[in-house]
Amino acid sequence: MVHIMYYRINIISFDASRKDEFIAHFNSVGDQIKAIPGLKSLNVVETGEGEAVGMATYDNQASAEDALPTVKEIMGGMAQFFAGPPELKLGPVMWSLNKECCDCGDKCDCDDKCDCDDKCDCGDKCDCGDKCDCDDKCDCGDKCDCGDKCDCC
Repeated sequence: MVHIMYYRINIISFDASRKDEFIAHFNSVGDQIKAIPGLKSLNVVETGEGEAVGMATYDNQASAEDALPTVKEIMGGMAQFFAGPPELKLGPVMWSLNKECCDCGDKCDCDDKCDCDDKCDCGDKCDCGDKCDCDDKCDCGDKCDCGDKCDCC
């Protein structure tokens, strides 16, 4: 099965003097962000003073588009930190490389870390990039970091 991941990219200018407040606000809406159907991950990268790029991974285009009202609501609460309107870009993955695991988008039901060409040792497809030494799992079924939730949840 070919599974195409979809990304929402937001380029954000923010008040650098309020960076700690901005991060605290992200933390305060974490559960709301986690509840977005189809959202696989969200990373916000500081690319310069007062500049960040948010990269949200969705399981498909429909999930990304369906999430737009919720994303707008969350982003609206962050407007107090913005130095200008965010620039939004959407698109499917064109090419990908993940040295930790495969990128198929399917979950693996086993406890094995993906270590090969798109398959875990159990034969199931896997997309979890986190690895831990404990036997705990996140709610999504992917491996956790010794009791903490992994980035997938």
